[in-house]
Amino acid sequence: MKLTFNFTNKRLLKRILAVSLPVFVVGASITTYLVKTNNNNGELVNNNITISNGVKRQIYLATNDNLLTPVTVTIEKKEQILDEIKDVINLLKEDSSFTHKDFKGVLSKDCELINATLDADNLTLNFNQNFKNYDAKLESRVIESLVWTSLQFDDVKSLKLQIEENDLTHMPLNNTPLPVSLNKTIGINSHLMVGKPNQRSVNVFYEKKINDNSYYVPVSVKVDDLDNDYEEIVKGIDIKLPIYTSLTIPSISKKIEVLQYNELDDNNNLNLTLSSKALYDEKTIDNKVFDYLVMNLMFNDENIETVSATVNDEVLAVSGYDNSVVEVSSIIFNEIKA
Repeated sequence: MKLTFNFTNKRLLKRILAVSLPVFVVGASITTYLVKTNNNNGELVNNNITISNGVKRQIYLATNDNLLTPVTVTIEKKEQILDEIKDVINLLKEDSSFTHKDFKGVLSKDCELINATLDADNLTLNFNQNFKNYDAKLESRVIESLVWTSLQFDDVKSLKLQIEENDLTHMPLNNTPLPVSLNKTIGINSHLMVGKPNQRSVNVFYEKKINDNSYYVPVSVKVDDLDNDYEEIVKGIDIKLPIYTSLTIPSISKKIEVLQYNELDDNNNLNLTLSSKALYDEKTIDNKVFDYLVMNLMFNDENIETVSATVNDEVLAVSGYDNSVVEVSSIIFNEIKA
């Protein structure tokens, strides 16, 4: 099935802006570390405007030292997926409501998404000529931002870029080659990747301090090929990056010790067998340890829906959560709230 939405219609554009912009007109602040939410209706009140059908999405913006960072935002949930994709792509512009002193958009303010087409699970984004007006230093970040922002939608598995319906085989400024279809195998912040060419790439979160705030920044790193994919990810957490990156391994990682690596079960639940280092008290898992570990796992494996943790042969509750089996969608990080 092929769906195409043309966004040059001014009446449609005004309707979208009328719904989405009032939510973000006041100054934004970033929560430190992780934010828990058990509110499934996504309600957000801002400037006396209530979104009763909000949905949390991630947009990938650049820090002032050009590190791509996922930022969680609440937007109006749309009936059509392409309308929602349009909204998040617009938030990648340099004049986005979410850009401020800590973050900048990767697309120019005059860049326009003419239309978007979803054919099977391949998304095509067709931009105007002003797509070329991005910062050349950010060319790889532009590609990664568009890929990771677009592929967060379950129905999208690959991405193709166009300028006025002409397929892009290379990026316009630095001539970076583009495959026929882009996907997450391109990595993220891959310009920082460390390791050997024959090793496997995984994505792990590092901590970055900006203006007394803490953010989680994902980086693709190389690890040895092991029997279990999840073990490779956990091994990646311990990889140090060069000091000039300003990224550090979160101190909470010292409490992560996985004793047994299990496989995803038929219900897409992953059970983690952890050592007692992960305990908050005798019968509860520390949510900071749990959240950081699960963040890394789910960022690499989108099939994970829920996670539980076993310590001393017993499945234990996680502090701050109602159930011992936690939905990964309830783990929110780098959230901007008005």
